[in-house]
Amino acid sequence: MHPIKSIEARYQSNTIKNFGNSKYAKRLRAFKNTHDGEYCFIVGNGPSLKAEDLERLEKIINDKNH
Repeated sequence: MHPIKSIEARYQSNTIKNFGNSKYAKRLRAFKNTHDGEYCFIVGNGPSLKAEDLERLEKIINDKNH
């Protein structure tokens, strides 16, 4: 195994094991059950996201609420 990849693999493994104690995990836990029973969509924005993609999502949400 290439030594750089080995270091990277160990770093990723350590990050996964310790994520629960990180500041990010604490911030995420604050959201747990805040909107229980409601729909939730997490949109990972990027250059390939087009406005019409979001319009389709809005239509789905409106159809479910009526």
